[in-house]
Amino acid sequence: MYLKRDAGAEWKEWERRAQLISKGASANRAVQAEIYVPEIANHVPHVRLKWNKSDLNLTADELKKRLRDGEPSIEIVPGSSPAKEEKQSVSVGVWQMQPGEAEIVARRLKECLAV
Repeated sequence: MYLKRDAGAEWKEWERRAQLISKGASANRAVQAEIYVPEIANHVPHVRLKWNKSDLNLTADELKKRLRDGEPSIEIVPGSSPAKEEKQSVSVGVWQMQPGEAEIVARRLKECLAV
């Protein structure tokens, strides 16, 4: 099954998902979204969201909780910025999403970051 995959098409889909999520999250001007590929493990596109608490009164853990407790429940990449720090960040992986889920994540991020 793995050998029959179209790696190029798969990569383009991951990039599309990352772009969609970046756009949804950065609808709030306080949020900067960047697409990156981790150097170690899961060497595929991810989205990193960054903001300053002085611009957006929200911690990374609060954002993760809003996503987890909302409808539908969304779990993002483990780890985030310590709440005490001014600069906050979270990451979203796109490679395990099923068709249509990137659109849901983008919509929910836009909602959760509209504070």
